[in-house]
Formats: sequence, C-alpha cells, structure tokens
Amino acid sequence: MARETTQVGGACPLLHGLYINDDMIDAVLRKSLSQDIRRLITGRMTNDAFDDVYYNSYIDSRDRAISEIATFGYSLYSSDVWPYRLRGQYAADKETRSAAARCVLFLRSGCDYQWPPLPHGSSLSFVCLFYGIPLGAALSFLWLSVLFDGWEMVVGSCAALGTLILAASIAGLFHQPPMTDEQRCFYAAGEFEVWPFLRGSDFDEARNSCHLLGGRLQ
Repeated sequence: MARETTQVGGACPLLHGLYINDDMIDAVLRKSLSQDIRRLITGRMTNDAFDDVYYNSYIDSRDRAISEIATFGYSLYSSDVWPYRLRGQYAADKETRSAAARCVLFLRSGCDYQWPPLPHGSSLSFVCLFYGIPLGAALSFLWLSVLFDGWEMVVGSCAALGTLILAASIAGLFHQPPMTDEQRCFYAAGEFEVWPFLRGSDFDEARNSCHLLGGRLQ
C-alpha cells in the first residue's frame, strides 16, 4: 500500500504542489543517529567523532530524516578547530538542547520527515567566519612586530589592512541579510518550533506514545 502523502508549503510559490513523502525509513540508521545526537549534545562524543559518522554514514542516507537531522548535529560545532566536546564553554544552550531532544524523539518515532530541505546558511557569514576573521587576525598580529622590531612601512600597512579585514569580518558575521525565498518557504512549510516534526500535534502524539523521552520534553 502506498504511503499517504502530505502537501506542504501553503501559498509559497516555490512549494506549491510539492509533496514530501519519504518512502525510505531506515530504522537501524535512525536508531544509530539518535544515539550519536544524544552523545554529541551531552558531551560524550567529540566533534571529530561526529564528523566521522556524519560523512561516513549519515549525509548520503536516502532517509531524509537522517541526512537533515545529522546536518543539524553537524551545525552545533566547528569542525575546523581542535577536538572538543559540547561541555563547559562549548555547551549548547537550552533551546538547542530541546531541539536535539526532539530530534532523538523523532528518530525513534518512525514518523515521515515532511519538511523541505534545510535552507543553506549565509555565504557571507561563512566567508567572514572561516576566511575573513583568521586572515584579519593573522595580519593584525603584525602590529606587534611593527611596535617592537621596527619593521618596514609595508609590513605596517599589511597589519593595518588586516585590522580592517578583521573588523569588517566581525561586522559581517553579525549582519542579518534579508531572508531568501528558500528560507521563507522552509519556515512556511510547518511549525518550526517543533522541528523536525512538521506539526505540534505530531510532536504531542510522539511525546505521549514514546517512552524514551516523553516525560522529559517540554
């Protein structure tokens, strides 16, 4: 019997008539990801360890719940620094921990994933975070050489340029660009406050029927 499909998107022109229907539910891999998300968010798994399973097991899964929720987990840390755990200064905030708990509940619920693909983050923020700030900081450190070693004017100019790049990158990182059509359509598809569930009623049903986390989710 064909699984019932659900139309999403409302009046959004990019989603009009689009039906999200996951024929493939990988229960074994969903259970594995639910465990890894719990280990990651509670600091029992390092960012490097999650990187490994993200790329080797989850990102290319045909079950969209797995690839999208794994991407959520991947977004909780920076993979470009030393190995660390989400504890202490790196611990996730309450809202993020609640989202991670919903992800675990969803993965154990057997529900279809009915959201459109997660919208991509701002390319400006990416460039500022991974290129502008490191480059600006490196060049800015040359000021120390100018002050203490009396290097030539060209080095001082590079240091001044680095300071400007650093300042502009920090400002760009906190700049909020206008929402794209992709982002508008994503948020119009369902009740984002209960993602990865599409509707609050789906979340409530899963919370009431699943004994894993049901009594602890708010």
